[in-house]
Amino acid sequence: MGSCRLRLLLAVGLALLPASLPAEHWAVHTDRRQNPLILEAMQSGDLAEALEAAQSLGGREDPYVADILSGLLSRRQELPILFLLRAVFPPTESPQVLSERLSLNAQGLDALAAGLGGFSLALRREVVRLLRHSGKRAYDGPVLAQAGWLGERLRAQGGRAEVELAELALEVLAYAGSSANPVFLDPVLRLQASSRETAIARLAAAVAAGLAKTASGSPAEW
Repeated sequence: MGSCRLRLLLAVGLALLPASLPAEHWAVHTDRRQNPLILEAMQSGDLAEALEAAQSLGGREDPYVADILSGLLSRRQELPILFLLRAVFPPTESPQVLSERLSLNAQGLDALAAGLGGFSLALRREVVRLLRHSGKRAYDGPVLAQAGWLGERLRAQGGRAEVELAELALEVLAYAGSSANPVFLDPVLRLQASSRETAIARLAAAVAAGLAKTASGSPAEW
């Protein structure tokens, strides 16, 4: 699904939620044993049903959704995946709770990391955010590839970035800074040099400065 189509569906989905969806969905009362049933409902119903189910999973006690994520990924259902990630792993949640939930869903997170380069910009940003909060350096490779891709994309666009591209760039830079892995230094410097967006350039400069300090004190095996 292309980025433009995903933005359209996301807008439609967000418009649907307040008007047509009840305050509580049956999935909020379930646990992982009912995940196959929830996945079936999300894949066989209409978009509103899928988004309602995805959002309700953020309110249930059992945060295990790795099998639901795998099923949605197999059919490239990006909008329900986006709603699911934001509901179960909300940006407003504490880093400790996010880390615990992500650890519980490690298999689903691995699948998201593996498919990162093929997602829409909005979903890429959300996945990179979760990879950052996981604290696992095993995800440095996929995010490093995104940093390189972003540098090329920005150069091709004369340094300008649409909203979703800019948000992805900022999230990738945040990941690079949190990783403290010196391998990110060159792509971060390229992002800084190629961007004409102030927010991206400033964050890239700050992250590069931190990575340069890390690199100067790093052992030879880096």
